[in-house]
Amino acid sequence: MVFYGAAPRKKRMKAYVCEKPGVIRVEERESPKPGRGEVLLRVKCVGVCGSDVHWFKHGEISGKVMRKPTVLGHEFSAVVEALGEGVENLEIGQKVVAEPGVPCGKCQMCFKGLYNLCTDMQFCGTPPTDGVFQEFYISPSRFVFPFQKMEFEEAALVEPVAIAIHTLNMCQMRPGLSVTVFGCGAVGLMAIQAAKALGASTVLGVDIQDSRLELARKLGADAVVNTRHGPVTALADIVIESTGAGPVPNLCLKAAAMGGKVGILGIPAVDTITIDPHTPRRRELTMIFVRRYRHCFPAAVNLCEQGRIQLAPLVTHVFEVQRLQEALEFVADHPDQVVRAVIRVSA
Repeated sequence: MVFYGAAPRKKRMKAYVCEKPGVIRVEERESPKPGRGEVLLRVKCVGVCGSDVHWFKHGEISGKVMRKPTVLGHEFSAVVEALGEGVENLEIGQKVVAEPGVPCGKCQMCFKGLYNLCTDMQFCGTPPTDGVFQEFYISPSRFVFPFQKMEFEEAALVEPVAIAIHTLNMCQMRPGLSVTVFGCGAVGLMAIQAAKALGASTVLGVDIQDSRLELARKLGADAVVNTRHGPVTALADIVIESTGAGPVPNLCLKAAAMGGKVGILGIPAVDTITIDPHTPRRRELTMIFVRRYRHCFPAAVNLCEQGRIQLAPLVTHVFEVQRLQEALEFVADHPDQVVRAVIRVSA
């Protein structure tokens, strides 16, 4: 094996493994080595996604079960530690983010360019594939993207920005359209900013927490509505559901203008959603379900580096990785206090 750069500084590394629901243990492992076309990344910071918390608390998501101990985590920033043979697009020491999903490149969806729908996707932090709550991680170089201006804590949140951009792309976002976002959590706030950056005429933020609506205003929402105090009356060309709450898709349909599009970004907390068919039928609405993203990371990095999407205000809590179990428990128990928690994995 030929290496284009320094070997990792440690022959051994620490990995923080979800042993079973509710239990994180530290495991010492051999540091991986990059193969051809691969990059060894020293993980710096990891964002705590709702899916991480769900795996940690319940050991399953939507019928997919964690059957063996797994390292969680998939939103991350890193530094290039070593390059495998043939890697020419990156340099040792670069600050980078990486797509956590590695498609097979062989299935019909991959051939169509819809690699986010790959039938054999290996998505880091989704059992049985280990994630990035560990000191080093291997990624294919084609899914690694440098950045310069962001702090590592901010850059760890680029991955959900890609989800927001993909949702808007699927809804055929173009300048001059109006956008309403239901749910002003981290991804909803990213969607609000992305919509403004992509030329939305007006953006409305909707939530049941005044503190999050205040943050939505600061990050560019033209108006906000707290649905505890009244319904959404303005109709938008694009409506994004970012809560995962069962009743909200129907509210989104009612908030969509004639011929509008409703993007379901949030992962539903229930297995079945009942839709009133008459509003979408009369308005000829299109309801779009979103699966992660494809070809969106470069745009996500660029918008964040330009400051058109601000990530620092979304980082409300930072934990050292030694407190990972405490951090996951805190996020699970205090959803109203946390916009996004970030774990520092290495100095």
